[in-house]
Amino acid sequence: MGHRLWRNRNDQAPPTHARWRGEDPFGQWQRSARNGLRRGNPCGGQSRSGRAEDGRRVTFDTPVPAMSLAVVGADFDNEDGSNRRFEIALCAPGDPIELVPEPDNPADPQAVAVFSERGSQIGYVRAERAPRVGQLVREGRDVRAVFQRRAPFGAWVRVGFDGNAPELTEAMMAEDGRVAGEFVDAEPDFYPDEVWPEDGM
Repeated sequence: MGHRLWRNRNDQAPPTHARWRGEDPFGQWQRSARNGLRRGNPCGGQSRSGRAEDGRRVTFDTPVPAMSLAVVGADFDNEDGSNRRFEIALCAPGDPIELVPEPDNPADPQAVAVFSERGSQIGYVRAERAPRVGQLVREGRDVRAVFQRRAPFGAWVRVGFDGNAPELTEAMMAEDGRVAGEFVDAEPDFYPDEVWPEDGM
């Protein structure tokens, strides 16, 4: 592919199956298996552009706020025998995370797998949120995801949909089950400080 412009902090190229990744160390490149390396949208304002699955260039006037999503399935081993909880233990807040829709998944064609920056799967986006996340990816949103923190059920990841790196706050890093004074279930579907836009957006 020529010069490898994308590097992580260990000077490793991203895994070859990468399609939608979190922010890279330089903050300007996004890895795409379909389109190769392309520059993220640095412009401000609410209008954002991206590329849909069919290759069409699309522009979005309606912003989608960053979301904290639960990653579940950590107790299952990966196909290669690697342990998901061990991989989660290696992740640090802010590490790039990869979201990979799995339309050919026989158990759930709407499933969205979650991978660490080392290319090892750490689980799945909860089934209740996976269809919406997959829809935003297919629309061509410039998705960036980072590791947020470990959790009893697996992990939390922070996902942005406008090409900007998701920010982590002190409240998001709390491990006592409370965020902004609200109780979070042991098996939550998303953080209570977020409100998803209507599906007909």
